[in-house]
Amino acid sequence: MPRLLPLALLLVATALRAQQDDSLRTARPERPTVATHAFAVARGYLEFEGGAARLTQGGELDGAVILTSKLGVAEHVQLTLTTAITHASPGVTAADPVYAGFKWQLTPARDGRPTFAVQPGITFSNGPRRDKNAALSLMAILSHNLGPVAMDLNVAATRLNDAESSIPYLWAASFGGAVRGPLAWGLEFAGVGQRGDTPPVQMLGYLGYAVRPWFVLDAGWSSPPHGAGAQTVFAGATYNVGRVLPR
Repeated sequence: MPRLLPLALLLVATALRAQQDDSLRTARPERPTVATHAFAVARGYLEFEGGAARLTQGGELDGAVILTSKLGVAEHVQLTLTTAITHASPGVTAADPVYAGFKWQLTPARDGRPTFAVQPGITFSNGPRRDKNAALSLMAILSHNLGPVAMDLNVAATRLNDAESSIPYLWAASFGGAVRGPLAWGLEFAGVGQRGDTPPVQMLGYLGYAVRPWFVLDAGWSSPPHGAGAQTVFAGATYNVGRVLPR
């Protein structure tokens, strides 16, 4: 399981740091990185994200296809459903547990002011001990523009039913901005571990390209800053379908 940690981190994600604008259909990717931004999909709008990741460690290859659906169920409230299909060496393919969460954007997006959000969620186990392996999580999110650079800060804790004395936690700091025109960049540092442990640090970088405001492509890599350990490459897309619920 430790070898799949970077793939698990990618499930929680963000990408181009798109801020509030006049188009409610503007895509706001989350999948490519660990940190998520504080902005919810507009009420009644549906957005899909999908991508593939390839992890290399110790001469072995693992892969994952990650799928996320996001629906604006109320003003500034977003329902997120995420799962993945993983292929781990030596050739075992399985569906990962399903994550369901609600992102609640607490403050409106305003120039010069930070935006805050909270995201409670639950991960449903699909293993033989479904009643023991579910997990509850709570994430605090801050998004803010530092001049031309967008910053997202996350802190999260997860309570595992089968390990009540152990609460895994995660932190992430993500930065991104425009390169030129529709091309954007991002760089992120994140850590995950148990209470009382020193979490390993993971570094992630990516490039994103907005084909249309509602359709964004991305690709990048993830590895420890010192270069030793698991290396991950990934690519994917985000597509905002538009309004699917009545006003």
